[in-house]
Amino acid sequence: MVNDASYPEVIFERLSEKLPDAHRSLLSSSRYRQYVFLYAGKGIARFDGRIEQLVPGTVLSIPSQAKCDLQFDKKVDGVWIALLEEFQISLVIPALPNMLKPRSPFWTLYYKVSMRTEMTGAAQRKVRMQVMNDLLSARFKLELGADPVVVGYMQVALFAPSLGALNETQSPTEDTFQRADVNDLVLAFRQLIEKHFREQWSVEKYCKALGITPRRLSFACKHVAGKSSQDLLHERLMREARANLTYSNKSISEIAYALGFKSAAYFSHFHKRNTGISPRQYLQQLTSAK
Repeated sequence: MVNDASYPEVIFERLSEKLPDAHRSLLSSSRYRQYVFLYAGKGIARFDGRIEQLVPGTVLSIPSQAKCDLQFDKKVDGVWIALLEEFQISLVIPALPNMLKPRSPFWTLYYKVSMRTEMTGAAQRKVRMQVMNDLLSARFKLELGADPVVVGYMQVALFAPSLGALNETQSPTEDTFQRADVNDLVLAFRQLIEKHFREQWSVEKYCKALGITPRRLSFACKHVAGKSSQDLLHERLMREARANLTYSNKSISEIAYALGFKSAAYFSHFHKRNTGISPRQYLQQLTSAK
């Protein structure tokens, strides 16, 4: 288990089982990555200042910390899945088939809000039906527990059409396997971050554990995530800080020490440097918004 009881590892909802005029805001918690698959009906997604039309076959992927508002029509059907970020990184991604890791858009899009449309259109009707059946079958198995293999299977179902398109047009090359090595390296780095970010390991210490140089790690992170290794460390700390500030009753000092900061003042400086406001100002904004 990678979470406490207040944060379920997997949340799975079938859209047709909600109110006909289902209108919701997805979890804005920094802890969850979310996926929406629209099987029937239409909808609208609002995120990052964008308004996107959702049609049958649309797959929407929302990274943690992103807020997305969804509105569906009365005939909507499909699924909404939220995965605890720690569960996704530490257990689900390693459970994905090796053939999916180096070539699937899953990796290049993991750090970005994305909307995939390969399964839209009349010609993809049978594909959508198969994906929906696969997801509902996986849901039944998830009722027995949050099995990372089952969750990985759901992601294969969602992204397999994209993988298939790549397989039809590409054959493995030396560059393909080089990309696989880079992806695996960043995954290993993120898994270590999940274990040690509260200890505030330095980049050099992570590199020693991985058996690589800081330069190679920086290149891999830039290539896969578009961010430096240090940025990924700070990003993880900020996600946990925001989750604690938003959802816990801990004081700023308690949060600071729990995240490995030497003092509340240093934590406040870190928070302000990364967000533009102090933790206290962030809490005041939360109070004002209620």
